[in-house]
Amino acid sequence: MFDTVGGDTFERAFQVLRKGGFLVTAVNFPKDEAAQYGVSAGRVFSKADGGQLASIRDLVEGGQVRPHVGTVLPLSEIRQAFDLSEAGRTRGKIVLQIAA
Repeated sequence: MFDTVGGDTFERAFQVLRKGGFLVTAVNFPKDEAAQYGVSAGRVFSKADGGQLASIRDLVEGGQVRPHVGTVLPLSEIRQAFDLSEAGRTRGKIVLQIAA
């Protein structure tokens, strides 16, 4: 699982990961908490880095990481994306499409 939010999403992530699962995050987290759930966790980076983001993209495109996308919205509907996220009822990730 790849988490870019942190905060209270860690505990929820640990609860849904199967035993032996791995949580990858972009933010600081309590390292001992993962062991309580029988999972592992690691931090990928501490600041935006184009090379690392490209590596993550390659993993997704290669099928090694399969994110569940629930909603895709254009960037112009960012307010709706925040509202959906705050409601906490979405299944899968909320993706904002940025025009090229």
